[in-house]
Amino acid sequence: DASPLDRLSERKMQVMLQLSQGESPLQISSRLALSPKTVSTYKHRVRDKLRVDDTQEIYALAGSHGLVYR
Repeated sequence: DASPLDRLSERKMQVMLQLSQGESPLQISSRLALSPKTVSTYKHRVRDKLRVDDTQEIYALAGSHGLVYR
């Protein structure tokens, strides 16, 4: 069975990982040298591809795949 994370491009995965670590879109945009609008677009595309409704579900999915380190 393929992981839903396999649907993400490398950049979308980077944004998803930052979101799952509690980073804000503004922090992510600074870290990844993207505009905040681009990060927002990636965030919505990640939610669509992973079929989740909000950032909490992104966090839960990342955690279930061992990707959340707090």
